[in-house]
Amino acid sequence: MAPLREDASHRRDDALLVGEISERIKPFLAGQSPEIQGAVLCDLLSLWLAATHPGLREELLQMHIAFVREMVPSSERQIFGEGGFPMGHI
Repeated sequence: MAPLREDASHRRDDALLVGEISERIKPFLAGQSPEIQGAVLCDLLSLWLAATHPGLREELLQMHIAFVREMVPSSERQIFGEGGFPMGHI
């Protein structure tokens, strides 16, 4: 299962829709602690997985995590600029 539909026109439409929805959700998460943000995302992810066939859940979860890992460098640059995450105390 691909994250977006296969043909180019639908992928473009899907990507725009994902961006629009993401931008609408961001204000709800902004200013919340990382723990609250993570818990909200966990809740939404569990709902998404619960709505899929139990036999597909593990595969979908692994694919989802792989896509998240691929997106982190780009998201980090978007948030912090080309220098990336400011190194210092953990």
